[in-house]
Amino acid sequence: PAKLTVADVVERAREIAASDPNSAANYCDSQERPNYKDSCYNAISETTKTSAYCDLIDSTTKRDSCYSTAALEGDFTVCEKITNKYLKQSCKALEEVS
Repeated sequence: PAKLTVADVVERAREIAASDPNSAANYCDSQERPNYKDSCYNAISETTKTSAYCDLIDSTTKRDSCYSTAALEGDFTVCEKITNKYLKQSCKALEEVS
């Protein structure tokens, strides 16, 4: 079988998450490559508008990015979870003006 690209994994995760986020999370968990797994969880978070999936991302940079997207969607509970101080400041500033 052809090797899946990260884009393939993300697309599949979005498809599954639209109807069954738990199955999508299992799909992500089954990915061998950390990069694929992280991108997969990010896709579920974006599709379901649920920041909890960001918590499953290993890469600090990708996790912060996931949280930032959640904040843009109005979930400011994630601001304290962001490790990058500039992104954290932006998150808190966005919360203040919302």
